[in-house]
Amino acid sequence: MESIDHLGPDRHLATWYGEPAFVEHARQILNPILVAPDAEALLDTLTVYLDTGSSPTETASRMHMHRNTIRQRIATIEHLLAAPLTSMDRLTLHLACRAVKAAGR
Repeated sequence: MESIDHLGPDRHLATWYGEPAFVEHARQILNPILVAPDAEALLDTLTVYLDTGSSPTETASRMHMHRNTIRQRIATIEHLLAAPLTSMDRLTLHLACRAVKAAGR
């Protein structure tokens, strides 16, 4: 039996956001993005954007795109979610992105 003290936070989160109930919740949160014609590009952009601490410049660099393209995609995401990303719980949104991607959309 493994002690919880030896498990890192990444492993705890990986277990938690892989749970079917959370995956379903994640799909509900991200549904407006997931049904968009360019869903994969938007989901990838949102994930990288959140990975980079919401930096359009760093997101553009990591995705090998122009910063304006990232800004346009973020504006589209905010429109689809009907809220600015700054007003949303970013941890939940970030975990939802990871859960949906890990589940294979």
